[in-house]
Amino acid sequence: MRWTRGRHQFIVAAHVNTDNPHTHIFFNSVTLDHSRKFQDFKRSAIALRRVSDKLCVERGLSIVEKPGLSKGYNRAEYLGDRKLPTGRDKLREIINENIVIGNSLTDFITKLKRAGVEVKYGKQFSFKPPGSKKFFRQDTLGDDYSSSAIRDRLSGTRVVEKRAAADSDAERKSAEYVATQNRPNLLIDIQAKIQMGAGDAYVYWMKIFNLQTAARTLIFLKEHGIDSYDELREKSSAASGEYHQLSTRLKEIGDRQKAIKELEYEIGNYGKTRSVYDAYIRSGRDKAFYEANVSDILLHKAAKKYFDEHSMKGKLPSINSLKAEWGELEKERRPLSSGYKTAKKKYTDLGVAKSNADVILFGTRTPQKTHDRDSR
Repeated sequence: MRWTRGRHQFIVAAHVNTDNPHTHIFFNSVTLDHSRKFQDFKRSAIALRRVSDKLCVERGLSIVEKPGLSKGYNRAEYLGDRKLPTGRDKLREIINENIVIGNSLTDFITKLKRAGVEVKYGKQFSFKPPGSKKFFRQDTLGDDYSSSAIRDRLSGTRVVEKRAAADSDAERKSAEYVATQNRPNLLIDIQAKIQMGAGDAYVYWMKIFNLQTAARTLIFLKEHGIDSYDELREKSSAASGEYHQLSTRLKEIGDRQKAIKELEYEIGNYGKTRSVYDAYIRSGRDKAFYEANVSDILLHKAAKKYFDEHSMKGKLPSINSLKAEWGELEKERRPLSSGYKTAKKKYTDLGVAKSNADVILFGTRTPQKTHDRDSR
C-alpha cells in the first residue's frame, strides 16, 4: 500500500517452502480507475526494496544486511540487445560512423547517401535512414546533430564521445525520489508534545512516525556501511568539519568578490568624475557650476568617502588587477560551490542520524541547528 498508495492492484506472494525464503511482489501497471499507467524508472527495484526493508524493521523482522546486485530490471534493461533501435537511433549511429574530421559537408552528405540515407534540403537537413518510413529533421536528433554541430564535428572543434542515453526528466525526478527515501527524519519528542497538550490521536501518530523514523535511520546507516556508534560519531564530526570549512571559505570568497565589485565601481566613478570635480574646486566651488554638474560631483565625493572609510590612501589598485583577482577567486569558488550541496546533505543526514541514535541509545538528543530541522 505504501508503494502503490492504493491506486494499483497488487499481490505479495511469499515462498517459504525453499531453502531460500523470499517474496515476489506483483502490481498492475494500470491504475484501478484506468486513468494512468505506472512509469518505471531507474533503480525502482531498489526503491521498492527500501520500502520492504523499512516495513520489516518496523515490525521486528529480519532484512538482508548486505544485498547483492538487484535483479530488478526496467523494460529497456530487460530487453537489452533484443530491444529494436528506433529510426532516430539508427540515424544517429549512421551519422556518427560517417563523420570524418577534415571532410567537407558535401563529402559527409555523399557518405550518408552511399549508406542508404535519403536526404532532403530545406532550412535544415532531413534524413530518412534505411528501412524507415519517415524523414527526421536535424533538430529532432539532439544538440550534437544540428547544422552548426555537424560542421564543428567535421572541423574537429567538437568531439562527441559515445555515452549512455541521458536520463529523461521523469527518470531524473524518480532517481531523486529514490535518493530521498532513506534520508532520516528527526525523532519527535513525544513527552514534550504531551506536556504541550497533544491529543490521543496525535500521540498515536507520533508513535507510528517515530517507529518508521527509527527504521529509516537504521536502513540509512546500513546502506552507508556504518556499523557502530563510534563510526557514526566520527563520520558525523568529519562531515560537520568539511561542511563548515567549505561554508566559511565560500563566504570569504563571496565577501571579497562583492568588495572587489564595489571597489571597481567607486574607482570607475572616481576616474570619470575627477576632471569635473577638479574644475569645481578651481571655480571656488561656484554654485552655478555645482548645479550644472551636481551628479558628477556627488559621485566623486561618494567615491572619496568610500576610500576614506576603507582606509585607502595613496595609489589605488588598477581595474585590471581587481578583475584578475576576482577571476582567480571565481576559479576557486566554482569547484567549492559544486561540492557544497553534497557536503551539506552529508552533514545534515549524518547529523540527524546521530541525533536519532543518541535518542534511541541514550535517551538524549544531540542539539541540532534550526536549519537542520527545517531542511527535513
